[in-house]
Amino acid sequence: MSSTDLKTVDLLVAATVTTRGKGRFGRRTGQDSERVPDQDVLTARLALAVRTINGLKQSPQTAASATAAAKSLATGDAREAAALLQQQAEAKLAQVETLQAQAVDLLLQQATLLETYDSAAALAALEKVLAVDPSNAEASLRAGDLAMQAGDTDRAMRHYRNFARIVEAKAASDPGNGNWQRDLSTSRDRIGDILALQGNTVGALASYREGLAIAKALAARDPANAEWQGNLAQSHDNLAEKLVIQGDTNAALASYREGLTIRKVLTARDPGNNAWQNSLARSYENIGTMLAAQGDSGAALASYRDSFAIAKALAARDPANSKWQRDLSANYLIIGDLFNARGDDATALANYRDSLVIADALAKRDPGNTIWQRDLAAVHMRVGDMLVRQGDLFAAMDSYYDTFEIAEALAARDPVNSQWQRNLTVSYSRISDLLDKQGDAEGALENDRKSLAILKGLVARDSANSEWLRDLSVSHDRIGNLLDKLDDNAAALASYRESLTVRKALAARDPANSQWQRDLSFSYNIVGTMLEKQGDPEGALASFREGLAITKTLAARDPANSDLQVELAFALGKVAAKSNAVPLAERKATLQESVRAIEAIYAKDSSNERIEFALIALKSYLTGLEDDPAKAD
Repeated sequence: MSSTDLKTVDLLVAATVTTRGKGRFGRRTGQDSERVPDQDVLTARLALAVRTINGLKQSPQTAASATAAAKSLATGDAREAAALLQQQAEAKLAQVETLQAQAVDLLLQQATLLETYDSAAALAALEKVLAVDPSNAEASLRAGDLAMQAGDTDRAMRHYRNFARIVEAKAASDPGNGNWQRDLSTSRDRIGDILALQGNTVGALASYREGLAIAKALAARDPANAEWQGNLAQSHDNLAEKLVIQGDTNAALASYREGLTIRKVLTARDPGNNAWQNSLARSYENIGTMLAAQGDSGAALASYRDSFAIAKALAARDPANSKWQRDLSANYLIIGDLFNARGDDATALANYRDSLVIADALAKRDPGNTIWQRDLAAVHMRVGDMLVRQGDLFAAMDSYYDTFEIAEALAARDPVNSQWQRNLTVSYSRISDLLDKQGDAEGALENDRKSLAILKGLVARDSANSEWLRDLSVSHDRIGNLLDKLDDNAAALASYRESLTVRKALAARDPANSQWQRDLSFSYNIVGTMLEKQGDPEGALASFREGLAITKTLAARDPANSDLQVELAFALGKVAAKSNAVPLAERKATLQESVRAIEAIYAKDSSNERIEFALIALKSYLTGLEDDPAKAD
């Protein structure tokens, strides 16, 4: 440093001493001496500033201002130099911001490419963006979606809540900006998804309703805005899904139909829009599921067929589109289920195998995609079910273990994810069924008890979730069946009564749900059967009558349903056979009428084992009455 510069530094040091007060350089004690640097440190810092100003003289852009600043510094006046350094700092910061924005853009592009083959790496790239720019809304939302896909619900919730904070601030600063309002609605839907998976159905519903309100306001603001209309349809779907879980199928169906109405308008407006066609297919599928749950199988089938036709056309149009391939796989699964319900095992298995080919290819394409892994597990299970029906138990067990391995791995990956925990219970149940068929009732009971333990935990987490409650009732029944087989009648009856208690609550929650009413009737009948075994005919008859009253209502509601008509005729005949207080002739007449009713149905479906069993049982009751009215059972 030149002698001139040294003099300049000395002047500046002296000015600083005068400004701060003599004795501030290490000669005072306490907090002040800790805050203020000593004179050597200050001298070094000022020397650095002087050298920087001198260096700026060499640049044509700053030569004039730097020269003027240096002259002022030589007199002990640092104001021009300070202003010049501020200008330089701001210019550098602007460059940093530009470079940072470019880096963020490149990372977002990289994540987009990674999503095509490695979702875990894509998530890591998005989290790098957020490390640099925590207020990046796009990265927060996409990271949340990928964390959800990876099965890490806590990580997904962190990203979704960050996304919500970002868009809340932007929406508050500009309430008229429709895009921020749209993103605000999206944030509520995504948070609702996580709350639902974590078992907080009430919180999920509240979040979805908030999102729906925002989406409705946006759609009303501009009915021609297709994106906002599509978002509103999706909000209706999200709400409907949680209403199903709470057992309100009527409200769920109404919400799904609101979404369908919007999507019909959108696809009519632009038939070539593949995304809208895909959404329309999903609406038909959801409505079909609701109609099936309410016992309207004909309307359900028509809705499913509408969905399948669209899904098949889309998948053929773009075989590389994984989303459409997944939707087609799901539709094959649904069609397989329909043929399964009709007893057409061969066609059902063919559809399941078509679904399996697609699901397996998707799962292999990205093993870290837990959604595709879950899909693959579901198809393996359906294939196993069909193989059991065809008597190929060893091949069926292979399919069930394929399912179990995936379900167990997913459940271990994220214990908070209630859907994966439930999937694991289903896998335990399938293995139990097969062990039971192979004569291992003890092994079957062990698997069912593992399933029951998980279900109890889920219900404790969210007692409003009707789906889990129904699963719990079925689990109690299954354990009751195995205990009965192992001749532990008292424990079996206790388990059946646990199931009955759950089903009473469910049936009261939604009287329109025919499946739950049917479940309750079944529980009354099985409890009655166990009471008979334990020598309580009066208790048994009372329980049978409760079941009969429910079946009468259901059969009247759906006279075309042959299963219900068989159940009604069987229940009428059984109660008549056991009602010793009723005149014998009246009991016999009721039984004979029931036998005739079932014979008429059996004539149309002679391969149906359930109908055949009911017919044999009623004829046995009738024979018992004729031989000895006091011992009709």
